[in-house]
Amino acid sequence: LPCTRGYPSQNTGQLVVCTMASFAPLEGYFTEAKNILVVLNQPLVKQVFFRFWPRASVVACADGGANRMYDELDPSIRDNYIPQFLVGDLDSVRPEVKEYYSAKGTVVLDRPSQDSDDLCKTLHFLLHEHNGTPPKFIYVTGSLSNRFDHIMANINALCSFPQAPTRTVLVSPSSYVILLNKGKHVIDIHPHEGPTCGLIPIAGTARATTTGLRWNLNPGMPMSFGTLISTSNQFSRDPASGDHHQVTIETDAPLLWTSEFDWEAEHP
Repeated sequence: LPCTRGYPSQNTGQLVVCTMASFAPLEGYFTEAKNILVVLNQPLVKQVFFRFWPRASVVACADGGANRMYDELDPSIRDNYIPQFLVGDLDSVRPEVKEYYSAKGTVVLDRPSQDSDDLCKTLHFLLHEHNGTPPKFIYVTGSLSNRFDHIMANINALCSFPQAPTRTVLVSPSSYVILLNKGKHVIDIHPHEGPTCGLIPIAGTARATTTGLRWNLNPGMPMSFGTLISTSNQFSRDPASGDHHQVTIETDAPLLWTSEFDWEAEHP
């Protein structure tokens, strides 16, 4: 059945209509769909932060992410950006920052266990404890920056919370990453996405088939670390399709999908 998910056309401003069931990983960046924004303890990407904030129904800081908001937002506007929740073991958030947001109405949730990191604690709260309609997307800023072990922990969080209907999207200053579970996926690609993209197996060998890429994976092509992984791939855009491009991926095991995105470009 046709669906109305996708991105606004660069030419008409109207929402591109898909011809098959699909999803647009950065839909929450362009539409008023209500999603969740999670802020980690990494430098704020202002273009991303200010675009996602008004489109988020809930904003949560994972521990020291509150420090980033407090320190990096100009004091003249700080009161306009109060997260609903602050979650974690609270060993990174400074006392004065915690007190500031708590006084402004932020609910502070102390999760002292050392068996999971602050992002996992935050996702568990949002998906299993927080009341409300499950969002389509949770966008996590600062999730692909700085220390490699932190990046791998954030990727582990993707694998720890793979449930539908919510998809978690890790956002960096130049790209995003999502988890694709076993099955078939149809991804709507925004005109400012790419050209570089990649598919990375995350749990042993994955056999995948794709369309819409410059170097498609042949039916059932195996990928694994130590052999083949599909990095530095590209979209094979068809000029006749205008704004609309889709990538299809069918896999027998979990994969990471990543794509470049020009956050600094002018978007409708």
